[in-house]
Amino acid sequence: MVNPITRATLGSDLLGQMRPALAHAVGGVFVVGLVIAAIALLSALLVPAGRARDLAIPRDRAARPGA
Repeated sequence: MVNPITRATLGSDLLGQMRPALAHAVGGVFVVGLVIAAIALLSALLVPAGRARDLAIPRDRAARPGA
């Protein structure tokens, strides 16, 4: 559909059917991208504030089972 040479070989009835299908597919890709971006934003907001070093479990506590 994008390439003019290929588009010239297709019939007008086929192009008429392909345009809405392509528009629907591209719209679906943007909706999926929006959902992924929203999930990424929400997960970033759920991370507690502070430096990673301050939030990490000390090695001596992590090595002991039940700690």
